[in-house]
Amino acid sequence: MSAESGSGHTGRKIWYGAAIAICGLFILLSVVGVVGTWVVGGSLSTAITQMLVSVENTAGSLSAVVGQVDQGMAKLEETTTTIRSATDQLSQNINDKGLILTLLPEEREQELVAQANELKATVDTVLDALAAGLELYRTIDSLPFVSLPKPEEDSLARLETAIADIQSMVGQVTQGIQDFRDGVSQEIGRVATLLDEINGRLNTAQESLARMDSILLALQDAAARVREAVPLVFTLVSIFATLFLGWVIYTQVEVIRDYVRRWKSLGAWAGAPPVESLPAPGALAAAPAAAAPAAPPAEVEKPDTTLPAAESAEEVTDELPALQSDPEPPQPEAGEQGGS
Repeated sequence: MSAESGSGHTGRKIWYGAAIAICGLFILLSVVGVVGTWVVGGSLSTAITQMLVSVENTAGSLSAVVGQVDQGMAKLEETTTTIRSATDQLSQNINDKGLILTLLPEEREQELVAQANELKATVDTVLDALAAGLELYRTIDSLPFVSLPKPEEDSLARLETAIADIQSMVGQVTQGIQDFRDGVSQEIGRVATLLDEINGRLNTAQESLARMDSILLALQDAAARVREAVPLVFTLVSIFATLFLGWVIYTQVEVIRDYVRRWKSLGAWAGAPPVESLPAPGALAAAPAAAAPAAPPAEVEKPDTTLPAAESAEEVTDELPALQSDPEPPQPEAGEQGGS
C-alpha cells in the first residue's frame, strides 16, 4: 500500500514539475513578447513613416511634372492657335507668297515640330512614374480608415493615345504647310482641319492630366494623414499587447504558486505514518470500551462507627452492662439451613 502511495506521489510531482516548467516558459515568452512589441513596433512605425514621407514627396514631384507637361501642352496649343489664325488669313490670299512667308515661316513649323516632340518625350518619361503613382494611390486607399476617390482606370491610356495622335497630326500639318507653299492651294483647308483636331486632342490630354494631378494631390494628402496617425496606432497596439501579456504573466505566476502549494502538500503527506500502522475500522467498532478510559470506582459510604463523646466517665460505665446484656442474634432454623 505504501509503495502505491509513493508511486502516486512521484507521478504527481512529475506532473506538477512539468506544469511549473510550462508556465515558466509562457512567462518567458510573454516577457520577450512585451519587449519585442515595443522594439519591433517602434522600428515598424519609423519605417512606415519614412515610406509615407517618400510617397508624399513622390506625389509632390509627380504633381510638379504634371504641371510641366501641362505647360508644354499650353505652349503647343498656343502655337497651333497661331498657325490656325494664319491659315484663316491665307485662305483668302492663297497666291500671296509674301504673306505666306510672313504668316507661315519655316521657323513656325520647326517650333511646332520641336514642341510636339518635346511633349511626346516628356509624356513618355512620366507615364511609368504616373503609373507607379497610381499604384501607390491604390495601396494607400486600401488601408483601413482611408477612403479616396476612385481614379479612372483609362486616364493614362487616354493621355498616351492623345499625345501619339498629336505627334502624328503635327507631322501631317508640317507636310500640308510645305505642300501649300509649293502651290497646292487645297492643302490650306486640310491644315486648318488638322490643327482643330490637334487642339481637340490637347484638350483631352489636359483633362487626363488634370485628373492625374487631382489623384496625386489626394495621394499626397492621404500619405500625410496616415503618416501622422501611424505612431499613435503602433503605440496603442503596443499598450494593448503589453496589458494582455502582463495578464498572461500574472495568471501563470498564480498557476505556479498553486502547483508549488500542491507540491508542498505532497511532502506533508509523505511525513505522515503509513496506513498499515493505523487500527482497522472493525477493531475500533468491536472494542469501544477498551479504547475509552476506565471510570474510577464509585465511593461507598461507610457507616459512622464512632461513639458520641461521653459527657463523663460515669455515663460510659453505666452503659457498658446494658450493652453486655443484649441477647445474641437469633440462629436460623434447620429447615432454612437445608434450603440454603
